[in-house]
Amino acid sequence: MYLLTIDGFLPVRLNVLMRLHWSKRQRALRSDAERVWAAVREASIPPATGCRRMSVRFESPRTPADSDGRLKGLLDGLVKAKVLLDDSPQWLILGNVESLRGPTRRTVITLEDVDERE
Repeated sequence: MYLLTIDGFLPVRLNVLMRLHWSKRQRALRSDAERVWAAVREASIPPATGCRRMSVRFESPRTPADSDGRLKGLLDGLVKAKVLLDDSPQWLILGNVESLRGPTRRTVITLEDVDERE
């Protein structure tokens, strides 16, 4: 099991992305992906060799937002960092995704190797 904590980071929400001009949307997604990629490299998480289960906890001092709406940039970054082979159901089992009130903004990701599809 691998635990990745990215302090001071929450991916851009999907409802915000949908209102942006396409070039600003791509810039925001790229920024999220690069932040996740850098955190993965710093944590020395090995590349995926098969299917992985991922659980995510988003923490913010504000009222929690829709947790599923933050996954796009996060998944792109994890695939770019090669800790997920792909974000398709063949290679990713999505576990708990939750948004909680916490003292600071942060994203906590748990990755587990899965031997067989459940």
